[in-house]
Amino acid sequence: MSIARKHEFHGMHLSSEYISWDSMKQRCHNKNSPSYHRYGAVGITVCDRWRDSFKNFIEDMGKRPKGYTLDRIDGTKGYSIDNCRWADWHTQSINTRLQTRNKTGYKGVYFREDTGKYSVKITHYKKVIYIGNAYEDLEEAISARLMAEAVYWS
Repeated sequence: MSIARKHEFHGMHLSSEYISWDSMKQRCHNKNSPSYHRYGAVGITVCDRWRDSFKNFIEDMGKRPKGYTLDRIDGTKGYSIDNCRWADWHTQSINTRLQTRNKTGYKGVYFREDTGKYSVKITHYKKVIYIGNAYEDLEEAISARLMAEAVYWS
């Protein structure tokens, strides 16, 4: 079946759901995708049921609510019905993986080699908010991050 015929079959090839599905597959299985290094290269995959079937994906996930995007509940696991939901930016900013360059073990808390101090940031509705970058010790930085979470994520 040609690509054009596949698009005719479900009629949703320009929908936000289709774009989410295709983007998910690209970042997990296309080594040329700009996001592959954060997904496929670290073992994040798309389940067999969804990988080759947009129809199955839409049956399982349903329509995407306005303002929501595809979110993995557990960021260390792949894309599947048990691990995915449509989520708003607030939910997504809370549900992020620890970045590989983060050596402190705490989301949003980083050690700066150039200053010898800790830096703290938080993301709130797609906006990165810098809490501070001159914390002397890790405990102080973690405390600042926890206070920021209480303010921005409550």
